Amino acid sequence: MYRKFLKYNQEQKLFHPNDNVLLALSGGMDSMVLAQLLLRSGQTFGIAHCNFSLRGKESDTDQSFVEDWTRQHGIPFHTIRFDTQEYAVSHKLSTQMAARELRYNWFNTLVRQHGYTKIAIAHHANDLAETLLLNLTRGTGLKGLCSMAPTNGNIIRPLLFANRNEIQKYAKEKGILFREDQTNASDDYARNYIRHHIIPGLEKLNPSLIETLLYNNRYLLHVQSLIDKMAQDQWVKCCRKINNELHIDIPALKASGIPGIFLYKWLQPYGFNSTQVDDIVMALDGQSGKQFYSPTHELIKDRDKLIVFNSCELRKNLSEPCGKKKSIFNASPIGLFYEQFPYQPEIQIPQNKNTAWLDADKLQLPLTIRLWEEGDAFVPLGMKGKKKVSNFLIDNKISLHHKEKQLVLLSGENIVWLVGQRIDERYKVTPETKNIYQIRWNESLNG
Repeated sequence: MYRKFLKYNQEQKLFHPNDNVLLALSGGMDSMVLAQLLLRSGQTFGIAHCNFSLRGKESDTDQSFVEDWTRQHGIPFHTIRFDTQEYAVSHKLSTQMAARELRYNWFNTLVRQHGYTKIAIAHHANDLAETLLLNLTRGTGLKGLCSMAPTNGNIIRPLLFANRNEIQKYAKEKGILFREDQTNASDDYARNYIRHHIIPGLEKLNPSLIETLLYNNRYLLHVQSLIDKMAQDQWVKCCRKINNELHIDIPALKASGIPGIFLYKWLQPYGFNSTQVDDIVMALDGQSGKQFYSPTHELIKDRDKLIVFNSCELRKNLSEPCGKKKSIFNASPIGLFYEQFPYQPEIQIPQNKNTAWLDADKLQLPLTIRLWEEGDAFVPLGMKGKKKVSNFLIDNKISLHHKEKQLVLLSGENIVWLVGQRIDERYKVTPETKNIYQIRWNESLNG
């Protein structure tokens, strides 16, 4: 097994002699075998042991066992105690997910503090098979079937080549001591049920099931890499970032032949799930205005584009404990900047929709800003009567997603500027103006 370990490491390029590896050592059979293999290879490594406080005295005994072993071999040792149950409740996670989140966060902290270059996890071929079957049962895409790879960033899995029987045989031959986790015998966890019942049943159909799933996983990893490369190439053809928005060209996306796969890759970071992506694909040939929401973002179909933008940031920047408005003096997070100066007859008023020049003496300060609302009206520059903001936006063919983000600047209760569009006629600069209030809007800062 040692030779297979060295060969696998060389093939997968998991670590090099100059790497300083952090080994996650629970004290169980798998991690103790990996510790012995690393020790035998002469690799530089340290030990990280998590006490999750889930099994009372047994958890403390595991910690003492690991600490004694590392002391005997002169290996750097790090340990931490977590209140896993409290963390699970406060973060609304399962116990298993809470333990996973806690340990990986701590591992990354150790990497930064002590200069470790890799984090070694003792997952083996049976763990991979269980994860694959578990994800397949719950429902998953290709990513879920490839979730356990030999390398994932700085995380390495040097035992994926071996199944549980091989590891058990090696531990017995070498007299490797380890701790038994009694919860592994329970069927309370879905993974244990698959381990004790599903896999033995499938092995009756295919005695080499673990090896078959391991091979399939390697094949799927290659497919995933190919799709990632295709998605990256297609991104260049279909996508543009404009003022913190993602614009996706629909004709180019459809020409790819597999729009759903690419959309899922591109939209997942924005919080959209696979079901939503299926609905978005169905809407590609539909009318403009269709909207989709993730917890943080909104996607709108606007003619031949899909536009993704942060639907929370603008409202967050505008929010105050006392209401919807925000003082312009604190409006830099949404890109508004102001300046006041005396009027000079020779001054040329800029013809720029993103700059408003207002008669300062007609303003009630501080000015406030909010999103437009139904019923809002103002007197657009150059007109005599009031016009509803909604009608102004329609007449000027403002797209739906820009309508939703449209800001209005107010003096008291009066709109003085439909931001980025038109000021109010009543507040314009005239020859009688004594002081000018200039406001610039940096659209790129508008979340």
